[in-house]
Amino acid sequence: MRTLLLALLALLGLTATVHARLGETEDAVITRYGKPKAKMHRAWGDEEMFSMNGFNITVTFLNGVSRGELYRITSGKITDDQVANLLSANGEGYSWEELPKTDIPKNIFAPIKQMWRRPNLSTAALTDTSFEFKSIFLIIAQQDTANQKPAAPSTRGF
Repeated sequence: MRTLLLALLALLGLTATVHARLGETEDAVITRYGKPKAKMHRAWGDEEMFSMNGFNITVTFLNGVSRGELYRITSGKITDDQVANLLSANGEGYSWEELPKTDIPKNIFAPIKQMWRRPNLSTAALTDTSFEFKSIFLIIAQQDTANQKPAAPSTRGF
């Protein structure tokens, strides 16, 4: 009995540290993962890259809050247990509804195996080796960026 209890506690401890969560602050994500391995500024927000427990994780921050999470497994495929844990951790108090296969976007790289949506239109998309969560805030920011006219080239400074 004691061995089973210790195993469950160890599993819970691993589950708690495997993934950040949508809605967490940058400080909370860094506390969970440690210092980022790389940072990148995008038109819609800032991305920070981490590695932990067999995953490369990219977190997209909008105004210092995690609004996108991309988990790439470094070997093998993402398991059903990992899918369930990641969906639970990134629900932000909402439940996820799996989309029918006919509603999953086609002709994209890498092909999406399963997709979920929350009532607020946030999405989760699973491929063989990655699981991406996008809050509605990130979806809107990316759409707004895509709809902006590109800046005209400038000769200023010549």
